[in-house]
Amino acid sequence: MPDVQYRKLENIGLRGFFSCVVLSEEVGFRKPDTSIFWEASRALNLQPAQCVYVGDTYATDVVGAKNSGMQACWFNRDGSLPPDGGSMADFVVKDLLEIPGVLKGMGKTRE
Repeated sequence: MPDVQYRKLENIGLRGFFSCVVLSEEVGFRKPDTSIFWEASRALNLQPAQCVYVGDTYATDVVGAKNSGMQACWFNRDGSLPPDGGSMADFVVKDLLEIPGVLKGMGKTRE
Protein backbone atom coordinates (compact mmCIF):
# COMPACT_ATOMS: atom_id res chain seq x y z
CA MET A 1 0.00 0.00 0.00
CA PRO A 2 2.73 2.51 -0.82
CA ASP A 3 0.19 4.71 -2.59
CA VAL A 4 -1.58 5.27 0.76
CA GLN A 5 1.65 6.50 2.37
CA TYR A 6 2.45 8.82 -0.53
CA ARG A 7 -1.10 10.17 -0.45
CA LYS A 8 -0.75 10.90 3.29
CA LEU A 9 2.38 12.95 2.63
CA GLU A 10 0.64 14.79 -0.20
CA ASN A 11 -2.48 15.50 1.88
CA ILE A 12 -0.56 17.05 4.75
CA GLY A 13 1.64 19.03 2.39
CA LEU A 14 4.95 17.36 3.21
CA ARG A 15 5.76 15.33 0.10
CA GLY A 16 7.74 18.16 -1.51
CA PHE A 17 10.09 18.42 1.48
CA PHE A 18 11.71 15.03 0.89
CA SER A 19 14.15 14.13 -1.85
CA CYS A 20 13.34 10.47 -1.29
CA VAL A 21 10.83 8.39 0.62
CA VAL A 22 11.66 4.80 1.59
CA LEU A 23 8.70 2.61 2.44
CA SER A 24 8.93 -0.84 3.98
CA GLU A 25 6.30 -2.07 1.53
CA GLU A 26 8.62 -1.21 -1.35
CA VAL A 27 11.97 -2.39 0.01
CA GLY A 28 10.88 -5.43 2.00
CA PHE A 29 12.38 -4.45 5.37
CA ARG A 30 10.60 -3.08 8.43
CA LYS A 31 11.95 -0.90 11.23
CA PRO A 32 13.95 -1.47 13.35
CA ASP A 33 15.80 -3.67 10.79
CA THR A 34 18.92 -1.69 9.91
CA SER A 35 18.47 -2.59 6.24
CA ILE A 36 15.66 -0.07 5.76
CA PHE A 37 17.76 2.72 7.26
CA TRP A 38 20.73 1.74 5.08
CA GLU A 39 18.45 1.71 2.03
CA ALA A 40 17.45 5.30 2.84
CA SER A 41 21.08 6.43 3.15
CA ARG A 42 21.93 4.69 -0.14
CA ALA A 43 18.98 6.42 -1.85
CA LEU A 44 20.37 9.75 -0.64
CA ASN A 45 23.96 8.90 -1.62
CA LEU A 46 25.04 9.45 1.98
CA GLN A 47 26.73 7.41 4.66
CA PRO A 48 24.44 6.55 7.60
CA ALA A 49 26.53 8.79 9.89
CA GLN A 50 25.62 11.74 7.66
CA CYS A 51 21.88 11.17 8.23
CA VAL A 52 19.49 12.21 10.96
CA TYR A 53 16.39 10.06 11.29
CA VAL A 54 13.32 11.63 12.87
CA GLY A 55 10.72 9.29 14.32
CA ASP A 56 8.05 9.14 16.98
CA THR A 57 8.39 5.52 18.07
CA TYR A 58 11.36 4.93 20.33
CA ALA A 59 11.71 1.14 19.91
CA THR A 60 11.63 1.14 16.12
CA ASP A 61 12.73 4.62 15.09
CA VAL A 62 15.38 5.63 17.61
CA VAL A 63 16.80 2.16 18.21
CA GLY A 64 16.77 1.27 14.50
CA ALA A 65 18.42 4.53 13.46
CA LYS A 66 21.14 4.28 16.11
CA ASN A 67 21.83 0.62 15.30
CA SER A 68 22.23 1.55 11.64
CA GLY A 69 24.78 4.28 12.41
CA MET A 70 22.48 7.27 11.98
CA GLN A 71 21.79 10.06 14.39
CA ALA A 72 18.31 9.86 15.86
CA CYS A 73 15.85 12.62 16.65
CA TRP A 74 12.97 11.38 18.80
CA PHE A 75 9.72 13.22 18.19
CA ASN A 76 8.42 12.71 21.72
CA ARG A 77 5.36 14.94 21.85
CA ASP A 78 4.10 13.67 25.21
CA GLY A 79 7.44 13.68 27.05
CA SER A 80 7.55 9.90 27.59
CA LEU A 81 10.57 8.32 29.23
CA PRO A 82 12.61 5.92 27.09
CA PRO A 83 11.65 2.32 27.84
CA ASP A 84 15.22 1.41 28.76
CA GLY A 85 15.60 4.28 31.22
CA GLY A 86 18.32 6.00 29.20
CA SER A 87 17.83 7.61 25.84
CA MET A 88 19.80 6.59 22.76
CA ALA A 89 18.38 9.61 20.92
CA ASP A 90 20.79 12.33 19.90
CA PHE A 91 17.98 14.89 20.00
CA VAL A 92 14.49 14.97 21.48
CA VAL A 93 11.78 17.35 20.27
CA LYS A 94 8.19 17.78 21.39
CA ASP A 95 7.12 19.78 18.35
CA LEU A 96 8.02 19.19 14.70
CA LEU A 97 8.74 22.90 14.38
CA GLU A 98 11.81 22.36 16.60
CA ILE A 99 13.50 20.16 13.99
CA PRO A 100 14.89 22.95 11.74
CA GLY A 101 16.57 24.49 14.80
CA VAL A 102 18.10 21.14 15.73
CA LEU A 103 19.45 20.70 12.22
CA LYS A 104 20.82 24.26 12.09
CA GLY A 105 22.48 23.71 15.47
CA MET A 106 24.16 20.58 14.13
CA GLY A 107 25.77 22.59 11.34
CA LYS A 108 27.14 25.15 13.77
CA THR A 109 28.74 22.53 16.01
CA ARG A 110 30.52 20.93 13.04
CA GLU A 111 32.09 24.08 11.66
